[in-house]
Amino acid sequence: MDSLTKILHVTDQELPDWRIEKAALSSKKREHKVYFAGLSPKKPYTAFDFTYDLSWDYKARYYYLSEWSVLQKQLLNIVKDCNPDIIHAHDVFAAYLVKEGLAGKHILFVYDNHEYWSRSIIYQYLQNDTFKKSDPKHASIPDQWRSWEMNMINENTIPMLVPSKIIAEELNYFNKDANVYLLPNYP
Repeated sequence: MDSLTKILHVTDQELPDWRIEKAALSSKKREHKVYFAGLSPKKPYTAFDFTYDLSWDYKARYYYLSEWSVLQKQLLNIVKDCNPDIIHAHDVFAAYLVKEGLAGKHILFVYDNHEYWSRSIIYQYLQNDTFKKSDPKHASIPDQWRSWEMNMINENTIPMLVPSKIIAEELNYFNKDANVYLLPNYP
């Protein structure tokens, strides 16, 4: 890759997110082009050369196919517009969207497993009263998210960044040949 590498950061969240912004600023210092795709930021961010809106909502996260296909089309249009050399997915939703939506496109991507979805984030969803009272068919959703993460670990083709040695060891326990790399979060 040359000095003008184009990096697209994808998330199901909006800015600010210090980890995404820090990664973007580090890349810009190295004269890379940096793009953001997620929920539309409420203000401009100089860390990015351009920001794109992805229409994430609970239906997309719950994998309703109509909403999911809208996201896939949006992602394809974004990729067509910015033509990234690498995509940095910052959550399991974004990683699975990139994996499915860009299958066969031969674009490098990494999954940054910031929160270790199989544990902490799913636990938070299960403790959320709104989630508990929602439609009973949503009860299997955390299992689906966990299966997305395990699929990416077992597939062994997607590099996964993790913030702690404990997470790396546990994910390697599931697949000793997994593409798991330790990259600690530093404030």
